[in-house]
Amino acid sequence: MEVARDIDGDGDIEFSFGTTTFDYFDAGYAYSPRAHAWFKFDRKSATFVPANDLCFPEIEKQIGTGETKLLALRRREPLAPENQERRQAILDVVLAYLYAGREHEAWAFFEREYRESGAHDMKESVERKASADPFLRDLKVRRPIR
Repeated sequence: MEVARDIDGDGDIEFSFGTTTFDYFDAGYAYSPRAHAWFKFDRKSATFVPANDLCFPEIEKQIGTGETKLLALRRREPLAPENQERRQAILDVVLAYLYAGREHEAWAFFEREYRESGAHDMKESVERKASADPFLRDLKVRRPIR
């Protein structure tokens, strides 16, 4: 994934980095879900602000990758709903939506795809962890979650 370029054509570079908020979440590091936080330079405030909504086309690529991985895992092990690799693929997509400020889409995808026992507890764990992320807190303050 390219992480720095002028996505909106305004002359300022938007950039992303992989967050560490979900490292070791419910599994070892290898199966930790990954999310990217995107930033844009705001000339008025002379600060970098969350830009995941602006960069959603880039996030859609991450979502597509996660969905493709999930489909391949289903083909490989159609009757094994509880597996760390599958859980990671689902949570990668959920987090991509959450980090884009698209909470409704995140949880609709989770409800549709997460088939393990303890789904309610997993959702609560993700919400609790996400609420501690400074990027997501700032994103919610600056742009109401859809």
